[in-house]
Amino acid sequence: MLNCVRKSSIAEQDDPTIRTPVVLRRQLSKEKKRNFNKKQDEIRKRYAHQHTQFHGFNIMIALRLVLINQRHPFLSLLNFYVPGSYLLESECVEFPDARSQDFESGMHPFNDLIVTFSGQEEDDKRVQMKHPMIADQCVKLLAQGGVTRGGTTRNFLKYFCKAEVQQHLVPVIKAMLTKREITEAKGGVEEQQNEEEETQDPFSKLIQDLKKNEGFDMCEHILKEAVDKDPNNSFIADTLGQVHKGNLRTKIADTKCPACKILGIAGKAINTFKEEEKAAEKEVELESYSFNNRGSFG
Repeated sequence: MLNCVRKSSIAEQDDPTIRTPVVLRRQLSKEKKRNFNKKQDEIRKRYAHQHTQFHGFNIMIALRLVLINQRHPFLSLLNFYVPGSYLLESECVEFPDARSQDFESGMHPFNDLIVTFSGQEEDDKRVQMKHPMIADQCVKLLAQGGVTRGGTTRNFLKYFCKAEVQQHLVPVIKAMLTKREITEAKGGVEEQQNEEEETQDPFSKLIQDLKKNEGFDMCEHILKEAVDKDPNNSFIADTLGQVHKGNLRTKIADTKCPACKILGIAGKAINTFKEEEKAAEKEVELESYSFNNRGSFG
């Protein structure tokens, strides 16, 4: 949230030495907070039995406390980029900011945006956002408020990819970082019916959004951390190599980019694809059901 002084109020002061400085804050002013709370009370009184379904307003309330609650950004990120994914309730209560609270208290004020349901075992409750569209809006609003996709992804890898990753998160992380959607080619009906006309996106949806909003450097940082945590995963290594390759193309097209930087990126791409080939061979040794040959083509 920004709390800024208007130009008109600055112009009214002739002496520049006594001008009130512009202050940027990550919280509401007292007046704005009173107005916000007043509107919240008004909605609760007017819609006594429906106010919990006002998801847009509830997201705004939730964003006020998002800096001290790390579970909501994680759930939003997972459920938007991998619909159907979830965290275990036991994982949510183990966060540093929630160990002194029960689950419902720890999830406040996000309770109206999430659902819990039973898993295969009675005590294995699962937590996820109510709908991927809600998760989508949360991700966008969080990014506008300074809680970026890149920062959330890095924190997620830090918390959940330690010595041993929970089994239910392994395919989720792989899909989030490596799954490339198939897009039908635009054209006539005959072209669309031809499977050869289908194209594959260059990166997963998350990596594409990171590249668009935070640049290649953030993509490289996140994928490098993922490769360091799982060096034998050839598909994550391939995504990192493709990011280097995409960055290389961008720098080559930039006439102001020095040659030494271009060569450095090219070197990183080549080394990453070589490491990918080694990882693919180890996957075969571990009885992998598929052989990743992308590293041979770069």
